[in-house]
This record gives sequence, C-alpha cells and structure tokens, in this order.
Amino acid sequence: MTAFVDARSERIAKRFEVPMLIAAVLVIPTIIIEGTEAGEPLETLGVVLNYATWAAFLVEAVVMLWVVPDKWRWVRKHPIEIIVVVLTPPFLLTALASIRVLRLLRLLRLLRLAPLMRRLFTRQGLRYTALGALLTALAGAAAFHQAEANVSFANGLYWALTTMSTVGSNIQPATTTGKIVAVIIMLVGLSFVALLTGAITEPLIRPRAARAAQQAAAQRADLDARAQAQREQVERETLAAIRELATRVAEVERRLPSTQ
Repeated sequence: MTAFVDARSERIAKRFEVPMLIAAVLVIPTIIIEGTEAGEPLETLGVVLNYATWAAFLVEAVVMLWVVPDKWRWVRKHPIEIIVVVLTPPFLLTALASIRVLRLLRLLRLLRLAPLMRRLFTRQGLRYTALGALLTALAGAAAFHQAEANVSFANGLYWALTTMSTVGSNIQPATTTGKIVAVIIMLVGLSFVALLTGAITEPLIRPRAARAAQQAAAQRADLDARAQAQREQVERETLAAIRELATRVAEVERRLPSTQ
C-alpha cells in the first residue's frame, strides 16, 4: 500500500506548521475588530485579515493536495484543513452575515490551534499556559458576542474570564449556541486550573515521592537479602542431611556381611 505522505510532503507540511498557527491566532483579532465596529481603518484591516487568513488555509490545502501521493487518504486524515477551507470563505460569510449564528463559522479556523493546545496541556508546555488561556478567553468572548445578540465583546470577554475561572458573573447565555460555548470555556478553564495545580504541587510532592521510592527500594532489597539467606540456609541444611544420610548408608553397607 502506498503511503499517503512521503518525505517531501512531510517536509512541506512542517514548513506550514508555524504560518498556519499564526493564521489561526490572527482569526481572534479579526473577529474582535468586526465585532466591536471600530470604524476605519480597523474595519479595512479586519477585512484584509479575514481574507488573508482564509487564503493561507486555502494555499496550505491546495499545496498539500498537490504534493501528497494519496490525496483522498490525506483528506480523510486532515478533515480540519478541508472544513476550514470549505466552510469559512469570507465571501460566503459576508453573504450570510444576516444569520448571526453562521458568523461563528469563522471560529472553525481556530481548530488549527489544536496541535498547540495539545502541547499546552502537558508539563513541558506549562510556560505557554498563559498564552493558551488568553487565546481561549478571546476566542470565547468573540464566540459569545456572536451568539448573544445583546452582549458586547467587552462584556463577552468579562464573561469568558469569569467563566474560565469558575467564578461566574451576572451574564448568562440565552441561546443554545451560547450555552455550548459556555460549556467549552468551562472545560478549558478547569483543565488550565488542573494543570496549574499540578505544576504548583509537583515540587512539593516530588521529594516525598522520591523518599518513598527509596524506602520501597530499600525494603525490597532487604526482603531479597533475607530470602536469599533463607534459601542458602535451606541448601546448607539439605546438603548436611544428604551427607549424614550418605554416611549412615555407607556405615550400614560396611556392617553388612559381604556375600561372595
């Protein structure tokens, strides 16, 4: 079976990683600019960023489909790239701008941050946790602003921060989409709290765990030594018994009259 990627396509895919992460991050300021109605020249900047980020995703998908040996298998293995290109073109979102919920389709581009988020939720990625929390808060605020008709982006950001910290606020989601966003924000917030808690407690627990491991190793070594000593004692006693038995047998044979 032919591999769906080869060495050349893997090299090209690696070159796309950083630009695609940057493009995904730029989705957040794009949504913020469009959501706050800041006026010119920010509105023009928002439009440019919107088209530029989508064009970056489009270029990646086209190039990868051009270079991979098995195109259909690559599509099956990379559904996020295809979904982002097909469902989030700026001209489609502009035509459907009157349908408020469909504006959330732009947030699908944030799915390209999934590899970065997987790295964040590790002990090695703790240094980037603040960045991940900030991106999550901004994306959640933008999504909540788009889902709830009477919530500004600033209030959405306040809501996202209080929801992530599990403090809560007087702003409550009224739509199904807003409730889904709230659940996602809460889960991400709890994950960040768990990660930070683990990082804080690990230096305190590690010495105790090391001492406990050393004690357990010493106990195992002592038990092994005792077991070895017992085995050697049994072997010595067994050999002594065999020698004594052999001596008695020889004595009995010596006393028996010889038959000729």
